[in-house]
Amino acid sequence: MLQRIEISAVLRGERQRHPVHWERDMELSLDCFVCERQGRTMFLEWGAERARCTADEQHGRHFAPARIAGFDSTIEDEQVSMRAVVEYWWTPFHDAKRDVDARPLNESPRVRLKFGYVCTQRDDHQVWGSTTQTNIIRPASTKCRHCTEVAATSLEAPMIRLVS
Repeated sequence: MLQRIEISAVLRGERQRHPVHWERDMELSLDCFVCERQGRTMFLEWGAERARCTADEQHGRHFAPARIAGFDSTIEDEQVSMRAVVEYWWTPFHDAKRDVDARPLNESPRVRLKFGYVCTQRDDHQVWGSTTQTNIIRPASTKCRHCTEVAATSLEAPMIRLVS
């Protein structure tokens, strides 16, 4: 069965000093029916037709039927927002290692989102990267690697909801 989830997140920052933008790839915790394991980290890249599942030592990394189907971001005042739609195939299975049944969206999905920023105090306009994720203490700030000022702040965890 095809499932769709929506992921949304907001970062605050000072656009004049550190313009922030969302990257279009992410890591998402999903149940994987290929290796029949619950809560596997999936690496998703914008434009790729399938994800990569971390699996475990027994199964090794493998491709999984999941993809980023839509992605958009907006900049308003001092915040940058993103919204992504992820599609993935799901079917019931039993995770023998944990002795639990898979669910269409596990109870504690985790997502790690990537973002980049530029320090306007540098002349070369180098882009620096960082991440935010669901399972960190908030507010969470990212300091610029060049000037050590706060480049972005996450006040709320990314939201994940099952669409269909």
